[in-house]
Amino acid sequence: MRSIDIERLKDIQQVIQAMAQGDFSLRVARTAEDDAIETISVVLNMMGEEMKETLKFYSDMRRRSSQNEHIHMVFILDNNYKILFVTNNVNMILGYEATELINKSFSTILSENYIELWRLVGSKILFSERYNKQHEMILRSKNNIERAYSCGVVSIYDKIAKAQYIMIDSYQPLLRSKMLEDIKKQLTESDTIKSKKKLPNTLLRPKDRYALQNIYNYILKNLDKPLPHLKDLAHEYAINEFKLKYGFKKLYGTSVFRFCKQERMKKARLLIENTNLSMGEIAKICGYKSQTHFSKDFSAYFEIAPSKIRKA
Repeated sequence: MRSIDIERLKDIQQVIQAMAQGDFSLRVARTAEDDAIETISVVLNMMGEEMKETLKFYSDMRRRSSQNEHIHMVFILDNNYKILFVTNNVNMILGYEATELINKSFSTILSENYIELWRLVGSKILFSERYNKQHEMILRSKNNIERAYSCGVVSIYDKIAKAQYIMIDSYQPLLRSKMLEDIKKQLTESDTIKSKKKLPNTLLRPKDRYALQNIYNYILKNLDKPLPHLKDLAHEYAINEFKLKYGFKKLYGTSVFRFCKQERMKKARLLIENTNLSMGEIAKICGYKSQTHFSKDFSAYFEIAPSKIRKA
């Protein structure tokens, strides 16, 4: 038997076991295969939906009487849909440690069948400061099992920082037996000790570090605008051009120009993955006047065309 079929049968087994415990929210991930296993997956998913609706009243009653079986899971995303924060109990639901998801695109934990719907939602959030709606999302756990969640999606605009954040929260019931099983399967990760780089004398002054941090933040907030000449940028933030060039590289590990391009490319990819904006619109948001130039730079940076990522 093919390895892919073995994995698909394992997924089916886990969903059936969950149903046997009274949990009808798990779903078998769909594939491009056209065979008996796929037919079983479809039927099983349909059965789960029907049973979930049939037992909704019963489930509500049981949830109210079993508060210790609930987990409140919260994600905080930036305006590029990158995960900035997630509650630590995410591992009890999705199998991930919180640290594994930080700085990852939110779309990486979505079911492939839900990504198109999320892109529609993501596009609406991008142009709304007060988005507040309830969505039925399908998230994919670390072991590729999919589960439907009722999630509140709220757009939060910080007027002081002039930044937009997105909060996604889900109040998820868990069966006690399932909870204990997940706790036993938690993976321990060894801590990595990062060596501290000693800053050169030019950066020891707090004033210089403060100026470089402000320049760093300026670039992040103005990716849609042309990057000013380094001389003008240095003058604007009261630091000399030498300290800007070499201090920035020492502090952030890259040059000002490379950092700007890197962040534009990262933002572009997140927009492609999380919204249905056209390539022309994304190119403009990321500081490109020409869509052709944008596609060329994107393909060179990621070694894949932006259109192929959108189709994936």
